[in-house]
Amino acid sequence: MKHIEKRAPPDEFTRWVKKNPGANWEGFTKDAPKVKADLRLALLKEQRRLCCYCERRIDAKASTIEHLLPKGRFPHKMFDHGNLLASCNTKNSCNTKRGGWYSENMVSPLATDCETRLVQEPSGVLEAAPNDQGALDTIVELGLNSQDLVSRRRRVYRVISSMRDGMTPQEFQTEAERQLAPGKDSCLTEFWTTIKAAATQG
Repeated sequence: MKHIEKRAPPDEFTRWVKKNPGANWEGFTKDAPKVKADLRLALLKEQRRLCCYCERRIDAKASTIEHLLPKGRFPHKMFDHGNLLASCNTKNSCNTKRGGWYSENMVSPLATDCETRLVQEPSGVLEAAPNDQGALDTIVELGLNSQDLVSRRRRVYRVISSMRDGMTPQEFQTEAERQLAPGKDSCLTEFWTTIKAAATQG
C-alpha cells in the first residue's frame, strides 16, 4: 500500500458541498454527475492512477470513490475530501471486499507508515509487520492476498529481481529508480511498493 498525499479538492466539488448542506451521497450521485466524475479524476490523478489499497492501475471506468471512514458510520465525513480515495472495483478485494468494515487500527494509505506495516514477500504474499494485528486485519478484510493479487505481485517481484543478473549494481539501481519514477503521464507503475521491495531487499 503506497502512501497518498492529499491535495486540494476540485473547486466545483467544494462549491457543490457548500451549496448543498445536508446532502447525501445518493443525491450527489444523482444531481451532480459531472462534479462527481471530475472528483473521481482528481482522486485518480492524486494517486497517480493506482488503487488506494492494492496498487492495481485504475482509470475512471475501473474505479470507485472510496470513503476511508465509511459514510454509513461517519456521515459527517461523507463529503470531506480528506476522507475520499479512489479504489479499484475488483470483486474479491479492496472497496468491494471491504464493505463497511473499519478499524481505527487498520492500515491507511493516508498514514506515512502504511508502506512499512505491510511487508512484501518474494512469493507475492503480503505479511503484517510483527505484532501488528491491525495490519493483519487489513490484509484479510481488504482481500489483499487474493489469488490474483498474490500472483501478479509475485510476477513483478521476479521480473525486478531477475534484472540483477544481467546488470551492474549501478545499472540496476538506475533501472529500479526509473521503474519507481512517474511516467510521462505522471502515473506510477502498478504494484509500486512491490517493485520497491524487490529493488531494495536483494
